[in-house]
Amino acid sequence: MPNAGAPIKITVDDKAFKDQFSKLINRTQNKEGFFRNWVIPIMYKDFADHFSKESGPNGSWQPLKKSTMFSRKGNVTKYHPENKAQKILQDSGLMRMSVTVPGAADNVMNVGPGFALVGTNKRQAATHQFGRGAIPQRQFLWMSKDALDRILKQLKVWILGEAQ
Repeated sequence: MPNAGAPIKITVDDKAFKDQFSKLINRTQNKEGFFRNWVIPIMYKDFADHFSKESGPNGSWQPLKKSTMFSRKGNVTKYHPENKAQKILQDSGLMRMSVTVPGAADNVMNVGPGFALVGTNKRQAATHQFGRGAIPQRQFLWMSKDALDRILKQLKVWILGEAQ
C-alpha cells in the first residue's frame, strides 16, 4: 500500500502540444503571407463592389451633375460598352482598374509585417475619394463590414493552421 503522504509522479507527453504551439507562434510571427494571400484579395473584391454599387460607407454616391452627363451624352461608357447608363467614376474604367486589378497601371499594393495596403496613384483619385471644390466626395477606398468579417473569419482559419 502506497504511503499516504508520498508524492505521486505523473508524466505527460506534451510533445504534440509543444509542436502545435510552436507552429502557432511561427504563423503569427510571419504575417506577410496572410496579408498577401488573404487580405489583399478581399480588399480588391470589396473595392470592386464599391464601384459596382456606386456607394461609399455612408450610402450611394452623389449622382452625376447634368453638365457631366451632357458632356457624355450619347456616349456609351468605355468600361461598360454594353451599358448605356452613365457609370459614376467609371467613364474609362482606368481608376476602377487601378484599385481592383493587381498590377494594373497606377495600382499600389504592398504588404508588411502588420499591414496590407491597396490604393492608386491616379491623380484624380484623391479628388473623388475626399471631394474637392465642386466635385463631391465619392469614397471607393474603404472596407465594408462584410469584408472585415471575411478577413476576421479567414484570420481565425489561418491562425489555427487550416489554410496554407
